[in-house]
Amino acid sequence: MTPGPDVTATAARLRARYTGTLAWYGTHTRRWWAMIPGHPRLLEAPTPEALELLLASRLWTHQEHRVARAARSARLSRALPPRPRPRACPRQPVTA
Repeated sequence: MTPGPDVTATAARLRARYTGTLAWYGTHTRRWWAMIPGHPRLLEAPTPEALELLLASRLWTHQEHRVARAARSARLSRALPPRPRPRACPRQPVTA
């Protein structure tokens, strides 16, 4: 069973709106699915509208975490002094 033109167009619209996201309609499951880059799980919803809400909330949360992690990393790198370089130990002669 191949999806109809409205299903194909809806999936294309979701992919275009959420760049990098794969979205499709499962003909056997009769559910809408999406995969977000960098997100560990598939998203699943009964309608394209519900999937769009899930995508918006997950992408927003995912983006917030990335921004917070980058800001925290930047704060830490400014707060910590640079590490001293390790000095080479002079070789000691081996005595038997």
